[in-house]
Parts: sequence; structure tokens; C-alpha cells
Amino acid sequence: IYSNNYSSYNFKGILMSVDNLYLKYLIRSHTLLGIFVVFIFYISTYFGTITLFKPYLKNWESPSHHFKVVENTEPDLDKAIRAGLKELNNPNDRVQITLPSFNEKTLSIKFGFSEKIYIDPYTNKVIDTKNENSFISNFFNQMHISLDTPPIGQILMGIVSISIVFLTISGIYLWLINRPKRSNKKVGFWFRWHKDLSLLLLPYILVFSLTGAVLGVMILSATPFVYSASQGEETHISKVVRPIIYPRQGYAKKSGVPASMQKFSILYDKAQKNYPNLNITNISLNSWNDKNARIVFSGYLDENKILSSRANRATIVLSGASGEILEKKGIEDTHIISQVMSGFYFFHFISDEGIIVRLIYLILGLVFGLSMIFGIYIWLEKKIQRYGEDGSFYKYLSQFSTALTIGVIPASAFILFIYWLLPFNYIDKETWLKGGFYALWCFTLFYSVYKNDMLSILKLFAKLSGIFLLLAVILHQLRTNVFLWDSFQKNMDAIFWVDTSLLLLAIASLLFAKNIERIKFLQKIRGF
Repeated sequence: IYSNNYSSYNFKGILMSVDNLYLKYLIRSHTLLGIFVVFIFYISTYFGTITLFKPYLKNWESPSHHFKVVENTEPDLDKAIRAGLKELNNPNDRVQITLPSFNEKTLSIKFGFSEKIYIDPYTNKVIDTKNENSFISNFFNQMHISLDTPPIGQILMGIVSISIVFLTISGIYLWLINRPKRSNKKVGFWFRWHKDLSLLLLPYILVFSLTGAVLGVMILSATPFVYSASQGEETHISKVVRPIIYPRQGYAKKSGVPASMQKFSILYDKAQKNYPNLNITNISLNSWNDKNARIVFSGYLDENKILSSRANRATIVLSGASGEILEKKGIEDTHIISQVMSGFYFFHFISDEGIIVRLIYLILGLVFGLSMIFGIYIWLEKKIQRYGEDGSFYKYLSQFSTALTIGVIPASAFILFIYWLLPFNYIDKETWLKGGFYALWCFTLFYSVYKNDMLSILKLFAKLSGIFLLLAVILHQLRTNVFLWDSFQKNMDAIFWVDTSLLLLAIASLLFAKNIERIKFLQKIRGF
């Protein structure tokens, strides 16, 4: 066997066979893994795209936040903070104050785990937020990060994010090695659009999948390692890591000696003067009204929002009694891990960015959602064509895909509608809201299987979405007595734009339902 005849073996053919087998299994793993994870990641992307506008939505769902906006007016920090401290029973340790910003139009004050106190920044009066809990924005956010099943759902979302990284890398590799073969070959409709859109969105996909993997898996799955590293003393990663990469700023041990504090406005101006490029978003009071009182001003740096995101704020610490500057920290003084985490938070949450960046993310999210749907249809089209009448399983899977990806839209619109339909003081309101959402979502699946006509299914879903969105806008204005022209005249930008956007989406959905048969693009899905 091991004579000179071994030279006659076709080593090139063997290598080609190995390469072809490797390629075959890579394609199969890309396809099968994609089918398993794409549905979950689609839901995360869908709700994540909605939560880009969480600051707007939170204002829209809170009647107490429907106050007239007075332009070029700054809150009186002395009146506003004192009113909040009085409402909190004058606590004097670890009081967290959030200043009005894009994310929150009010000034809020919180002590420990107490409920937040909200202050109207234009009247400096406490706002009555009874029976308000920002359910819609919080529910959509939970669906994005954990499918409303924390913490298991969050870990699952992290694993799915890791899978998306593999799908992205393997997809690029398959495209590169198959590009010469496909140069003169006609490719399928779904394949072409899935490939082109995915390549176009490559940076967006990698950013969200990598940050989602870190935030979803690394942080929550570190318990065994923390337990081992601390010799069984700790199980939570924050207790071990936080003191190292996030040292406590402005901590002051009480002296027991009462002292008069300087005005908040004077301390704020001094902090701004000594740290002019610091955009202050938060204030922390430590051991207030004591001789050792500290006040910490924190925020992001205008010239470097990425590294000074919410995970790595720049700070300046002043003495509450004398106003003396005790400490000043920039991003260059922080741990490298803090800077990396800050970048993750910035690109994933864009918490300090305005409407322009959020609209860009919205477009990218919508396009990515279409790319994932096209990826599903590549596989379904092949299976349905291959098995023909015997492929009933794949027909049902196609209907399930439609209900999951498109049916979630009328379910989301329905929750906006019943939020304003039910009384605010209704005890079981949250149960009814969640129940209504999941019930309608399940109905879309039953209807998809029953009807078995893709265009009719899409027509009903679009019609339901338009009707529910329209009713949500009408009920919102009737319940709050703030109509579209009122929110425009009173500079209530968040309220005005949410109502206007929902109204335009409702009209677009109804027009889509009416003209669906005329859209040539949709004829491609008639066979599913």
C-alpha cells in the first residue's frame, strides 16, 4: 500500500472533496442555526427599535407629564430640589437627582429604593404620578432585553446574540467563496435581498449582536466565577467588580455635626464653571446637611459621548458646606473596562443622543428586520418547492413565521389602544394589558393557519394595526384633554410627535390594506 503507487492518488480531488464537505456543513449549520435563532432576534430587534423612542413614549403614556413647555427656561434647582426632598421626608444620604433632559422632561429625585418624585421644571412643583408606572415603555423594553421573562430570557437573548455573530461571520465567508461561482448565475429573489441587506447593515448587526452578547450573557452568567474567585463569599459580579472599575465618587462619612449647605444653584454654577465641557445630567447628595456633606455632579462630555456614556460618567465633587472642589474625574482617570462598557452602552442604547441618530437607528432596524424575514423565506421557499403537496409542515411553519414577525405589529398597536381604554386606577390593569397583547398575538397565529392565504392575512393584520393605532390616538387625546393642536401650540414636542407618528402609521396601514393586491412585490409571497 505504501509503495511508490501512492503518488497516483488524486490528492487534489481528495482535498476538493474535503473542502466541499466542509462547505456543505457550514451552509447547513448557517441555515439551521439561523432558523432557530432568527425568530428570537427578530422580536428583540423589533421591540428594540420601538424602545429607541422610549423617552417620547414614556411622556406620551404619562398624563402627569403633559405640561406646557416654556422655552429657554431653566429649573430653579433650589426650589425644585427642596420640594422633592420635603416630599421624600428630607433624607440626607445618597439622594439621586436626575435633571431634565431629552430622556426625561421632568426633574426627578430618588432616595435609595423609594419611589421617584417628579418635579415640573417650569413651575418647580411636585407632579402627581399616582397610578402611573410607564407600563408600555417598560413592557416593550422587557420584551427587547428578555422576552418579558427575566433573567432566563436575558441569558437566552445573549446566547442568540452570540449565534448572530456566528451567522454574520459565516455569511460573509460563504459570500466571499461563492461570489465567483455566482457572478454569472441568477440568484433567487429572497437570497439576493437577504444577502444585499445583510452586507449593507454589517456594522449595525455586529454592534448590536456583540453588545447584546456581552450585556446578556457575560454579566448574568458570571455567578460561578465570582463565587469561586471570592472563596464563596460573593455571587454577584457587581459586588466584586464595581469597587474596582466604578469606585464610589463623593462618599462622605457623617461627622454628626450639622452644617448649613450652600444653595444648589451656586454649587451647580461652580461645577459648570470648573468643568465647562461636562454636560451635567445627574446630581448625587451624600450626607447632606452634615459638615462632611458632598455633592457630586456627573454627566457626559460633549467631545466624547462614547467613552462618557452612562457606564462611565465624568464627575466633579464639591463640598456641600463650603463649595470647595474636592475631586474631578474625567474619562482618562477611569479603568479601561469602564471605557469599553461605556462604548457598549453608547452604541446599544444611545441614551444621550437626540432624534436624528434615533431615526437613523430606526431605518437600520426596519431594514434588518426585513433581512431576517427574507432569510426565513429562502429556506421556506426551497422546502415548499421540494416537497410540494407533501410539504404541509413547511406551509404551517410559513404561517407561523408570518404570525410571529408580522402579527406582533397589530398586537403592539392593540396594547396602545387598551392602555387608554382601561381606567388608570384599575387594579388589574397590567394583567389585562399583557393578556390582551398575548391573546391578540396568538389570534394572529390561529388566523394565519385558518386562512392559508398570505395576502389576506397581511391585509387583516394591516387593517387591525391601522384601526388600533387610530383609536389609541383618539382615546389618548380624549382622556388627557390634550389634542394635537394643543400639544403643538404648547411646545409639547414629545406628545405632538408621538400622536402625529401614530396617526400617520395608522393611515399608512389602512392604505396598505386597501391596496395590497396592487403591490407587485407582495406577489412573491403568494405561494407561502
